[in-house]
Amino acid sequence: MPKDKPFYLGLNFAANGQNCQVLLTFMLLQKLFILPLKITFTILYVIICHSLRHILDLHSKIGAKILAAQTGRLDYNFFRNYLEEYESIINVLKSLEKCLSFPIFLVQMSDCISMFYGFVNKDTFKDISTDNLVRKFFPGVVIFSLGSLVSFLCVALAATSVHEASKLAKDIQERVLQFILASGQKSDREELFLLSLNHNSPAFTLSSGGFFHFTKSLIFSAIAGILTYSLLMLQILKWS
Repeated sequence: MPKDKPFYLGLNFAANGQNCQVLLTFMLLQKLFILPLKITFTILYVIICHSLRHILDLHSKIGAKILAAQTGRLDYNFFRNYLEEYESIINVLKSLEKCLSFPIFLVQMSDCISMFYGFVNKDTFKDISTDNLVRKFFPGVVIFSLGSLVSFLCVALAATSVHEASKLAKDIQERVLQFILASGQKSDREELFLLSLNHNSPAFTLSSGGFFHFTKSLIFSAIAGILTYSLLMLQILKWS
């Protein structure tokens, strides 16, 4: 980097001496409008996910409790009602998916970009002069990147917990169905087929705009991908 060309936080597209003013204007707009809205939406999404996960967990506990007791209630009528309750919960989740899928995609992309920016510009600060104004921005960039990481993890873990709760509910359904079939309570092939078809449907998974689904593997893949591309970008910047 030429010594006579200052480089402030990667903003080298403004006129000479105006980089910091551009950055300050951008950060002010973000703090006043974008950031509060993003934080509010993230908290709301996490609360909704945890609430629905709790409902699914209660649904699974009821089935597991009755299955363990093996009472007379454990018949086809109970299983049909049990599946209808599960489908009602899933319908609520589908409504949530339809309304909040794309907004949460924007939030997740914003978090990923912020984390990527923080990783890539970590070495950039080492090459900057000892300008006191520039040094003041460094903690802010670090805090903003860490905040984006926390936001990404909170949303991903909350949405993933819904998928895990749905998997547990499907497992309880399988055990209940196996018990009923083993007891020989009914031999209606058509109803058995319909019940089996409902059971074989996959566990519900929340998605981010339909581009990717929230599972445990997604969290590790996303963070690993950001780290990989950040390291690649750092190498490209060093070679250029």
